[in-house]
Amino acid sequence: MKKITILLFFILAPIFTHAQASQGFTLLKNVSTLTYTDSTCPDMTSCFYEVTALDSTGHESQPAPCASGQLCYNGNQAVAQMPSSGSHSVTLTWTASTTPSVTYNIYSHIGPLPPTGLGAIVN
Repeated sequence: MKKITILLFFILAPIFTHAQASQGFTLLKNVSTLTYTDSTCPDMTSCFYEVTALDSTGHESQPAPCASGQLCYNGNQAVAQMPSSGSHSVTLTWTASTTPSVTYNIYSHIGPLPPTGLGAIVN
């Protein structure tokens, strides 16, 4: 089994009362640990992950920024590029929020994200 490990640094960000994952991301799970293993990412795809902190009153942080050196998109979307075949999983790890008594929401998006910043100039 091939394991792909992704590290995220969790920096306390402003807390909001609604989901903070990017558009197109799906909630995989809420956990109280500092790791999560995902085995749902299909062969030959890219899976993007975001992690947020959730306090006991339902306030959710912005997504954690990626760890230094991590393949990352947009500063807070860790990327796992899956091999063409075989058994594999993605292990996400992050640094705890400084807010006490939080849990963590794990979000994912499978496949390429759409390009951004498209412009058109008429000549």
